[in-house]
Amino acid sequence: PRTVLAGRLALLLVLLTLAAPVRAQWEPVPLPASFVSPSQVALFGFAQAYRADTLGYGLVQGWSLCVELAFYVFLPVWGAGLRRVRGGLGAEWLGLALLAAVAIAWKVVVTATTGSPQRVEIGPWLFALPTFLDQFAVGMGLAVATVHLGNRPTPAWLDRGAGASWLLAGVAFWVASTQIGISELFGAWTPLQYLGRHLLYLVIAA
Repeated sequence: PRTVLAGRLALLLVLLTLAAPVRAQWEPVPLPASFVSPSQVALFGFAQAYRADTLGYGLVQGWSLCVELAFYVFLPVWGAGLRRVRGGLGAEWLGLALLAAVAIAWKVVVTATTGSPQRVEIGPWLFALPTFLDQFAVGMGLAVATVHLGNRPTPAWLDRGAGASWLLAGVAFWVASTQIGISELFGAWTPLQYLGRHLLYLVIAA
């Protein structure tokens, strides 16, 4: 399975890179013509999201692969750190809560110190790993809960709440789409709109 995943990621990376000069044919974005330029190397290294001049290269959605790779790199570091901390399950939950707090603080500071009070600057600082540590924490929290439950029967309240979770996700999507004043994908968001959208998307993903 790991080799299959690695093969798929490699194929997707190649496709993203090849898409850069093709995309230039219909979008007025200056792209490098050479496949050996630093910008193309950034695409091959899942690093295009960390520079303002390469953020939109290839397929714009490719930034999410940069975040995913950062998660994979951070995960063993996080696991190794937890092994050195005593406290068992409680320590794990506390650590995840701290990660989420760091992520929220990071976004507050970045949105307050870049751009303006009326408009968030969507740049590399908001694509760095700390921005998404709250999402990492939620995902790891679900993993910790799953391992903790093990082979024990699923609690009845959890079975009964399955439908409610879909309802909550739907409400969060409706709020993010229509109730916080966002009308463009990357438009003139205020810091509060950016943070609200991020947290609502986190509810949807969870």
